[in-house]
Amino acid sequence: MKKHYQKEFKIEVVSKYFEENISVKDLSATYNVPIPSIYNWIASYKRSRNFIGSGNGQLSTETQLKKLDLEKSILQEALFIDKNKSNLFEFIYLNKKKYPVSTMCELLNVSVSGYYKYAKGVTTTQEMQYKRIVRLVKETYLENDPKITIEAITNIINADYDITSTATVARILKKYKSEWNSSFSQFHSDEDVNLVFHNKDTIFDISNNRYLNEKFAKKEIKQFFEDVAFTNFKRHQDNKIEDVSDFDIDDNLLINADNLHALYHLREKFKRKIKLIYIDVPYNTRRYNLSYSDSLSRSDYLTFIKNRLDLAKDLLKANGSIFIHCDDAENAYLKVLCDEIFGHENFINQIVWQSTFAQQNRSHIATKKNYILVYAKIKSKLQFNQPLISKENLTAYKYSDEKGIFKVAKLVNNRNGYYNFDISTPNNQIVHHQFDITK
Repeated sequence: MKKHYQKEFKIEVVSKYFEENISVKDLSATYNVPIPSIYNWIASYKRSRNFIGSGNGQLSTETQLKKLDLEKSILQEALFIDKNKSNLFEFIYLNKKKYPVSTMCELLNVSVSGYYKYAKGVTTTQEMQYKRIVRLVKETYLENDPKITIEAITNIINADYDITSTATVARILKKYKSEWNSSFSQFHSDEDVNLVFHNKDTIFDISNNRYLNEKFAKKEIKQFFEDVAFTNFKRHQDNKIEDVSDFDIDDNLLINADNLHALYHLREKFKRKIKLIYIDVPYNTRRYNLSYSDSLSRSDYLTFIKNRLDLAKDLLKANGSIFIHCDDAENAYLKVLCDEIFGHENFINQIVWQSTFAQQNRSHIATKKNYILVYAKIKSKLQFNQPLISKENLTAYKYSDEKGIFKVAKLVNNRNGYYNFDISTPNNQIVHHQFDITK
């Protein structure tokens, strides 16, 4: 049977954790409470500064200030750490006697269970410290000119960590330098190119000029979307307009709203049900005389677009596609962003559309085209309708049989044919050639 604890008891345990820096393991042994329960209490307090139940769940102002000072100290020390998990776990292990493990894990965004799994594989602190110095020497050496001196490497490392000496650096370079020089490329994995820009992991509330972090402000994001609802439904049918209370999936909809809110609310009924999306995004041309914002910083613009494309992707069927209209101003960045969201492997094509035929007297080069980026949800499942054959082209189809009309075309291509295989003819001859088609 699950044991229930009074709120006052939870406050006492959590207060010990924050005020006296007592570890969760020690608290569990002292108060005879399962470790997962204590972690849940701590997480609950951090989210809402309160507990479910009766009584006063607020910790003292003094406790909160101590907690902020603790978090500040941890973040200052972790400021220059490369943010991959092994480096973060290493930092936590080396500072476990100085700071609470759970607090470090939370601030550095790694799981407590993951850390303890990592810690089990550590033999000695001295060995870990040496591996850390080797890693820092390698990173410093490879990031700088190969002629960098031992003293310079030592000074660069000690400026942030103060953990090594010139003698140690010299020994490490003597042991590993030739290996690093010959295999430098192996340290770079072949991964997709991703854009890095300010506030990328946020929802951009452009009306109030605020950013809601997707991880830490989930409650605020939900409130932001749900503060706006579909209302005032009207159905236009048979030359009549009538009020209705709802719509269904077969209705054609015209929605007058911010498209970010519209896309969010459409997910309830249309998630993975849309076959085609066409989106004419703002071009970010730095014009101020428009009814919508078209003069954003590049990072704000990319965040603005990313928020909408993330939602649009959720609406697409497996065999769906999206057409994204843009111009020269943001085309290059938008293409890389779309590769990241939809996958480069799902890129279909970039359509170039001549948008004007008028004479232009620009100081540099005339701009007469726009672009339409085309992506599939899953490229292997996408199939577009084939174009109809024009009357002019039909004149080449001079022959017919029981299957319909056809034309005779040369498929053998010894120079550019991609496919080699044998064909058996009606008179039992075997034709072996390079062909332009697979079958």
